[in-house]
Amino acid sequence: MKAGFNLKGMKSIQDKMNAEVKAISGKSMKGLIGASIIIRRSMDSQYPKIPVDTGNLRASWYATPVYMPHPGIFMGFTASYAWEVHSTDKHYKRKDSGAGFFQKALENNYKNILEEIRKEALI
Repeated sequence: MKAGFNLKGMKSIQDKMNAEVKAISGKSMKGLIGASIIIRRSMDSQYPKIPVDTGNLRASWYATPVYMPHPGIFMGFTASYAWEVHSTDKHYKRKDSGAGFFQKALENNYKNILEEIRKEALI
């Protein structure tokens, strides 16, 4: 999501997820990228889906691998209005779309995300 903004409810799920991922020894970039794919697919298949009026928000998703000094990944949207759409519940053209789509993708797939990272961990 846009840097400098904190989305209501996101901090707790982010902190919880980050603590669990940090505790996985031998985590690999392959597992982290696989986890980002689970999150992205969830936002297109599970309620609430990414709202789509023009498709720009949906297309602005990114997942950037980083090493600091351990493998990590930054995920979000580059569209400047992503935080507003995520936080505002209104009617969108896409059926079953709405506010909280990123947060719900993390919450709904929490176990699957951690399982993917563990599965690909280097031992």
